[in-house]
Amino acid sequence: MIRNHPSAHRLWRAAIAVIAIFGVTVCVFFAGRLVWHSDERAEDPQSQQAPDQNQGSGAP
Repeated sequence: MIRNHPSAHRLWRAAIAVIAIFGVTVCVFFAGRLVWHSDERAEDPQSQQAPDQNQGSGAP
């Protein structure tokens, strides 16, 4: 049985395409997450304030 294997050049291009698609997916995910997070902070100004360090510590 004779099998036709892809050439090294074709395998290299396929690997680069997979890596590029993965990289674009990761970038879109993180960019979308940043946009979503900035919208959440704009809607809830309380989330922009730092927590009070003395709250709940029992200090008078």
